[in-house]
Amino acid sequence: MCRCAVQATIFRNKTPTVDALECCDLCNPRLFDCTRPSKPIAATRQQAAKKGLPADSVRESLYSWRQAIKKEKYPRAMFSPQAILDDETCEQLAAIGPVRSQE
Repeated sequence: MCRCAVQATIFRNKTPTVDALECCDLCNPRLFDCTRPSKPIAATRQQAAKKGLPADSVRESLYSWRQAIKKEKYPRAMFSPQAILDDETCEQLAAIGPVRSQE
């Protein structure tokens, strides 16, 4: 059954007088090739951050930072500073590599 005829019936329109070569993909399956999607483009992967031994000074700075943020922004909150930045994330950040201080 033709797609155009079905839609004409549903919307109570006159049956279209279109050539079967231009009507729809059911009347002319080659029309579907015009709308066929292309192959998906492969996404490039990000390179993993280089990890080494965790830098103690960076880890301690992160611990101090989260403690300061907790005291400054959430002094009466019931959660601990680890809720702002957990220990595992501190370890990962400290292991990324050399860190230059912003002075």
